[in-house]
Amino acid sequence: MGLDFSQHSPNVISAHLHYKRNRFTITPAVTFNEGQLYGNPSDVEGIDPRVCKGNSAEIPTAPRSTQANYTTCGLSAVQNGSTPGVLYIPNPDTGTFDGFGSFRQPNQLNLSLQVGYQLTPRVKVNFLLANLVNACFGGSTEPWTKQFPPNSYTCGYVSGGPTGTSYYVSNFYNGSSPNDRKANGVPLNPAFAQPFTPAYADTNSLVLPNPFNAFLQFNITL
Repeated sequence: MGLDFSQHSPNVISAHLHYKRNRFTITPAVTFNEGQLYGNPSDVEGIDPRVCKGNSAEIPTAPRSTQANYTTCGLSAVQNGSTPGVLYIPNPDTGTFDGFGSFRQPNQLNLSLQVGYQLTPRVKVNFLLANLVNACFGGSTEPWTKQFPPNSYTCGYVSGGPTGTSYYVSNFYNGSSPNDRKANGVPLNPAFAQPFTPAYADTNSLVLPNPFNAFLQFNITL
């Protein structure tokens, strides 16, 4: 297992069926990938209040006056690429630091189809429909999977934070919650409400479904 996700599906099943009748052939291919494990203690980043210059004493809805005012917090990258002022915090959805492999990605079912026809004794045409059907389902049931359910293109989830790839709001808010519009000035963007988001642009998580492709091929025997 890597830090963020396992390298391979726990179980992979592939099945091929070949049918031939006279000049006609058809070959469907089905692949099932069981969802990988994901999750680790560094899933969620939060703002370190020590880098904030002001508190929430003037924000009536703040749970305590000593809560940091996020508009006064500053982050700056250092020479080695790290970002002072960010700490790993417990996952607000689970209440604890996530363990390694705490969650399971959705399962993925893929169907491709090849159709062939012998035009003449020397010419055969093949028509390949790759990724004809792609369906993702199952996996761990969590708040982020309910907001972004698995389907034909949502096949996995990745974590992030205020400095990460998913822009999770984390503790980067004022008032009683990220939904406290009066304290924050704007409503919470639903896409930033969960510590995990669909892995649409993360090729490392190995959960991106391939696009549909169609190929036409002529085999000529001389």
